[in-house]
Amino acid sequence: MLRTAGPGAAILGHSFGGGCALSYAARERFDGPVIVYEPRHSIDGPVSAGHIPEIRRLLAAGDRESAVHAVLEKVIGLPSSAIAAFADSPLWERMRQTVDAFPDELRLLDELTWRPGDLDGITGPTWLLVGTESPVLPADREGALRGVLPGIRRISLPGQGHFAYQSAPAVLARAVQRCLAAPDTSTPTTGDAFEIEKG
Repeated sequence: MLRTAGPGAAILGHSFGGGCALSYAARERFDGPVIVYEPRHSIDGPVSAGHIPEIRRLLAAGDRESAVHAVLEKVIGLPSSAIAAFADSPLWERMRQTVDAFPDELRLLDELTWRPGDLDGITGPTWLLVGTESPVLPADREGALRGVLPGIRRISLPGQGHFAYQSAPAVLARAVQRCLAAPDTSTPTTGDAFEIEKG
């Protein structure tokens, strides 16, 4: 994809995709912008929290609804109110259709136990997008990521959770544009933080 995009490309990854984006950028020594929206990793403990066997059992029994619910509640950590809202969205059916891939995705994420130096191949500017209402990336997990990627800058998405691409795509788009247009992005400053307005 990056070869097709050509020079000047950036990488954007959300959740599982954020972990993949960071791994790829480090492995390939990518020097363009890397923007991750609540990336999953296992620096401070396995993402799966030991629930892979349970999810596999539900899938083997053909109970896709319960498998999706288990992923959202026990792995992602969404409260019941957020799960109920999610169940009314088009994404629920998409997750039902693709939930078979989740155990292998979780197994991969459990291997992302980066330590200082592991992400040194990322030489371009890096940005962390976090929804202010999201339970997915609490302060300790963000701190764990900053410990292996100290130059990462943070942008808050007010009023958003883990799925701003669905709930407020314009807000997410403005955040990404802000990252790409930031001055002096070749030398990110540790601790830089910005907030994108609602609307």
